[in-house]
Amino acid sequence: MPQCKATVTLQHLCISSIANNLSFWTQNYEETLLDKGRFRHLLGPFDEIPSPILVQDLADELIRQRKLTRSSLHLLINGGLLQHLDFSDCPRLITDEVICMIADKCKKVKTLILSGCSRISSQAFEILANNIPYAVRLDFSKTKIGTLAIQSLFRSCCDLQDLALRHCQVCDNDVGVLCNMAMRKERFSLRKLDLSSSMVTDMGIRALLRTIPQLQEFLYSNLIGCIIAESPITEEYEHQYLLQLPTLGQETSSINNNETGQTSLRMLECTDFSHVTDNHIKLISFLCPKLVSLDLRFARGFSSAGLTDLLRLKHLKELKLASSDQLTFEGALLNYLRLHGQQLTVLSLEDFDGLDLHLVGQLCPHLRKLLVFMMSDSASFTSGEYGSVLNSTPFEHLEELALWCSNASTALTSAILNTVLPHCHALRSLEVIRVNALTDSVLHEAVESHGFLSLKSLTLHECNAVSRAPISRLILDDRNVLETLTLMDCFSITRRDYEGWLKLVKRRNYNLSVAWK
Repeated sequence: MPQCKATVTLQHLCISSIANNLSFWTQNYEETLLDKGRFRHLLGPFDEIPSPILVQDLADELIRQRKLTRSSLHLLINGGLLQHLDFSDCPRLITDEVICMIADKCKKVKTLILSGCSRISSQAFEILANNIPYAVRLDFSKTKIGTLAIQSLFRSCCDLQDLALRHCQVCDNDVGVLCNMAMRKERFSLRKLDLSSSMVTDMGIRALLRTIPQLQEFLYSNLIGCIIAESPITEEYEHQYLLQLPTLGQETSSINNNETGQTSLRMLECTDFSHVTDNHIKLISFLCPKLVSLDLRFARGFSSAGLTDLLRLKHLKELKLASSDQLTFEGALLNYLRLHGQQLTVLSLEDFDGLDLHLVGQLCPHLRKLLVFMMSDSASFTSGEYGSVLNSTPFEHLEELALWCSNASTALTSAILNTVLPHCHALRSLEVIRVNALTDSVLHEAVESHGFLSLKSLTLHECNAVSRAPISRLILDDRNVLETLTLMDCFSITRRDYEGWLKLVKRRNYNLSVAWK
């Protein structure tokens, strides 16, 4: 059964008490000082809390419960102890007034997330940018931050490692300031940058790649094209370059490694539908030798030859692919998994016809996360057609499994599921959507095999062959640690079942959240 709720600590009780009686703590400030002027020194009720960690926990709890008010936020900021602020869940509460208070009081803030806070003016952002020198992570996505504020940010935040400016008015001139700062400073910490859906052009992105080669995560729609364009490879000698690619980095190579535009990127994704050729894949395998995660689900144009070139990426552990006319499971993908599957820990596959889940598990014995999307009516599953791997137990380390099928998909059978679920001993999260083959007997067999001892989250959506019995068995099993149960549009499960589980959870004080629709 799910674990019982742990004994509440005195610290948690105190924080909950303040959150539940917030008006008592803020009433005097609201009645006598709020909107009555600006005060250089103010002793608030939270300033006497002895630890900055407790103040941080109180702020997090108020935000989590959606009880944070304007007056309580003023009093929390007033102490100047907050170092991690995430206002993405309460954007309408954040105005220029709050930003100016943060700039004045919270000089040591390290994490500030203002994503979606559209009520902040560019002038307030400029004041903020000049007063948070110790910031390490900033997320100003979908805000009105302007050019002057962005440039001030680049100049003043020397320790900045993670910056997100999605859907912001960032332009090439702003990027130029960042490039200049990177060239002037001996220590430049930026490792992650998100400029997706901004006004920065490919030219600006190429300048960033050239001047900040230490970037490890870079989000931009045409990043692959910029990486290839920035390397000193022209059409005249591209053929010669590709021929010498296997020897690059060796003493016999005629091309200097330092002049080839290699990056330090750990993650690369193609976010828009774009044309990526086999030659592009071959160049990426050299220009981004440290890649750990590669997402090519929206890339089209490369074939089995391009997939074979990915074998050069010795550090690649996460791969996301979608099927195409040139890329099939039987040919390119199967060969790649035979050669590189041992190294993969995350694999996402979309619309691969003939996909053999059991064989994938055998070829990738160290998988921790497997995502399978079959949204095409023509895509189907198979079992045993391509042989098997002897002495290899599939899905032994799998922690997260997601199976999504289209409404018309009937190719995933109960027999195929029985080759997968009974082997998932370490599974922590299971998400199954529109799979009629998931029946009571399939779940019962998996429970009898390993009991889902590590399962914390179970999500079933439009799985109409699942009834109350296996779900009740999971809830009542005293071995598992289930925390989240989500059942959406599963027609064999009724409101009566749902209400019965809620009563059981309440009566036994389980740490379990149940959702049903």
